[in-house]
Amino acid sequence: MKGLYPLLLIIILSTSNCSGFQISENPEKEKTEFYDSCMQTFSDEEKCKTFTEKTYSGKPEEGEIHLSPEEEESLYIRSDLKTEMFGKNTLYLKSKLGDPEDKINLGAGKEVLIYKRPISKYAKGSKPDKQISFVIKRNRIVQIKHIAPN
Repeated sequence: MKGLYPLLLIIILSTSNCSGFQISENPEKEKTEFYDSCMQTFSDEEKCKTFTEKTYSGKPEEGEIHLSPEEEESLYIRSDLKTEMFGKNTLYLKSKLGDPEDKINLGAGKEVLIYKRPISKYAKGSKPDKQISFVIKRNRIVQIKHIAPN
């Protein structure tokens, strides 16, 4: 009887239709389908054209960040930031960079502060890092990790 429940679960999941989770491989076809659906719903050609254009135009890629020139200049160079921050305490880090977006408590006096907003870049003119993390042990920064842009 115990082996019957996983078997039933597998059968149900394999026969269910998951078409709502598929990713379209043809964006133009998706755009025309979206427009057709809008026309069926509203029957207003002008409204559907503007709605479709707003939905599908100028969409930045996932993870892509657009910064103003002032924001670009305010980013730290990664090597300078790592050199400056290593060994400093949490209070200094938060006063310099602000509060982190994510905080993970590892126990035994260790925690990780994760900054996902643009804070550092490799060199002048390069793209900002996706994420920078500070590993803190007993209120001191012991390791600094980053995720570089693609």
